[in-house]
Amino acid sequence: MRITMNPKKGPPVGTITINGRTYTGNSIKVENGTVWVDGVRQGDPLQAGPVSVVVNGDVGEIDLDNGSVQVHGSVGRVETISGDVTISGDVLRGGVHTMSGDISAQSINGHASTMSGDIRRC
Repeated sequence: MRITMNPKKGPPVGTITINGRTYTGNSIKVENGTVWVDGVRQGDPLQAGPVSVVVNGDVGEIDLDNGSVQVHGSVGRVETISGDVTISGDVLRGGVHTMSGDISAQSINGHASTMSGDIRRC
Protein backbone atom coordinates (compact mmCIF):
# COMPACT_ATOMS: atom_id res chain seq x y z
CA MET A 1 0.00 0.00 0.00
CA ARG A 2 1.16 3.51 -0.75
CA ILE A 3 -0.55 6.82 0.11
CA THR A 4 0.79 10.25 -0.83
CA MET A 5 -1.01 12.97 1.10
CA ASN A 6 0.77 16.11 0.06
CA PRO A 7 2.76 15.89 -3.17
CA LYS A 8 4.35 19.28 -2.44
CA LYS A 9 6.89 19.83 0.31
CA GLY A 10 5.41 21.15 3.51
CA PRO A 11 3.70 20.08 6.69
CA PRO A 12 1.14 17.25 6.56
CA VAL A 13 -2.45 18.41 6.24
CA GLY A 14 -4.61 15.49 7.34
CA THR A 15 -4.56 12.05 8.89
CA ILE A 16 -4.60 8.49 7.62
CA THR A 17 -6.22 5.73 9.69
CA ILE A 18 -5.30 2.15 8.76
CA ASN A 19 -7.19 -0.61 10.59
CA GLY A 20 -7.92 1.76 13.49
CA ARG A 21 -4.39 3.21 13.84
CA THR A 22 -4.01 6.90 12.95
CA TYR A 23 -0.91 8.37 11.30
CA THR A 24 0.07 11.88 10.21
CA GLY A 25 2.56 12.39 7.40
CA ASN A 26 2.99 13.16 3.72
CA SER A 27 3.86 9.64 2.59
CA ILE A 28 2.56 6.37 4.04
CA LYS A 29 3.84 3.02 2.83
CA VAL A 30 3.00 -0.47 4.10
CA GLU A 31 5.35 -3.34 3.20
CA ASN A 32 4.82 -6.82 4.66
CA GLY A 33 2.63 -5.31 7.38
CA THR A 34 5.22 -2.72 8.45
CA VAL A 35 4.00 0.88 8.29
CA TRP A 36 6.43 3.61 7.20
CA VAL A 37 5.53 7.31 7.59
CA ASP A 38 7.79 9.74 5.75
CA GLY A 39 10.48 7.03 5.75
CA VAL A 40 10.26 6.28 9.50
CA ARG A 41 9.14 2.84 10.68
CA GLN A 42 6.05 2.89 12.93
CA GLY A 43 5.38 0.53 15.87
CA ASP A 44 3.89 -2.94 15.55
CA PRO A 45 3.08 -4.41 12.11
CA LEU A 46 -0.49 -4.57 10.82
CA GLN A 47 -2.37 -7.86 10.84
CA ALA A 48 -2.58 -9.69 7.52
CA GLY A 49 -5.81 -9.53 5.53
CA PRO A 50 -8.09 -6.85 4.15
CA VAL A 51 -7.22 -3.30 5.12
CA SER A 52 -9.54 -0.43 6.03
CA VAL A 53 -8.13 3.00 5.14
CA VAL A 54 -9.73 6.31 6.14
CA VAL A 55 -8.09 9.54 4.95
CA ASN A 56 -9.07 12.89 6.45
CA GLY A 57 -7.75 15.55 4.09
CA ASP A 58 -6.84 15.90 0.44
CA VAL A 59 -4.66 13.14 -0.98
CA GLY A 60 -2.51 12.87 -4.10
CA GLU A 61 -2.48 9.11 -4.71
CA ILE A 62 -3.59 5.87 -3.09
CA ASP A 63 -2.50 2.40 -4.21
CA LEU A 64 -4.02 -0.49 -2.25
CA ASP A 65 -4.22 -4.22 -2.93
CA ASN A 66 -7.03 -5.52 -0.75
CA GLY A 67 -9.33 -3.36 1.34
CA SER A 68 -11.70 -0.43 1.49
CA VAL A 69 -10.79 3.24 1.11
CA GLN A 70 -12.68 6.27 2.43
CA VAL A 71 -11.40 9.76 1.65
CA HIS A 72 -12.90 12.75 3.43
CA GLY A 73 -11.51 15.28 0.97
CA SER A 74 -10.43 15.31 -2.66
CA VAL A 75 -8.09 12.85 -4.33
CA GLY A 76 -5.86 12.76 -7.38
CA ARG A 77 -5.83 9.02 -8.11
CA VAL A 78 -6.96 5.80 -6.40
CA GLU A 79 -6.19 2.23 -7.47
CA THR A 80 -7.23 -0.91 -5.61
CA ILE A 81 -7.54 -4.53 -6.62
CA SER A 82 -10.39 -5.46 -4.29
CA GLY A 83 -12.39 -3.06 -2.16
CA ASP A 84 -14.89 -0.23 -2.15
CA VAL A 85 -13.73 3.36 -2.72
CA THR A 86 -15.75 6.20 -1.18
CA ILE A 87 -14.68 9.82 -1.70
CA SER A 88 -16.59 12.67 -0.08
CA GLY A 89 -14.87 15.21 -2.34
CA ASP A 90 -13.81 15.20 -5.97
CA VAL A 91 -11.50 12.99 -7.99
CA LEU A 92 -9.28 15.68 -9.46
CA ARG A 93 -7.28 14.11 -12.25
CA GLY A 94 -6.11 10.52 -12.54
CA GLY A 95 -9.27 8.58 -11.85
CA VAL A 96 -10.42 5.69 -9.72
CA HIS A 97 -9.89 2.03 -10.61
CA THR A 98 -10.87 -1.11 -8.72
CA MET A 99 -11.17 -4.65 -9.99
CA SER A 100 -13.85 -5.64 -7.49
CA GLY A 101 -15.74 -3.01 -5.53
CA ASP A 102 -18.01 0.01 -5.69
CA ILE A 103 -16.84 3.56 -6.43
CA SER A 104 -18.60 6.62 -5.00
CA ALA A 105 -17.50 10.28 -5.38
CA GLN A 106 -18.99 13.76 -5.77
CA SER A 107 -17.40 14.20 -9.18
CA ILE A 108 -14.83 12.25 -11.17
CA ASN A 109 -12.57 14.31 -13.44
CA GLY A 110 -10.85 11.38 -15.06
CA HIS A 111 -11.65 7.73 -15.54
CA ALA A 112 -13.59 5.47 -13.20
CA SER A 113 -13.66 1.71 -13.72
CA THR A 114 -14.68 -1.40 -11.85
CA MET A 115 -15.12 -4.91 -13.21
CA SER A 116 -17.45 -6.00 -10.42
CA GLY A 117 -19.29 -3.15 -8.74
CA ASP A 118 -21.19 0.10 -9.21
CA ILE A 119 -20.00 3.64 -9.94
CA ARG A 120 -22.02 6.39 -8.26
CA ARG A 121 -21.75 10.13 -8.03
CA CYS A 122 -23.06 11.36 -4.70
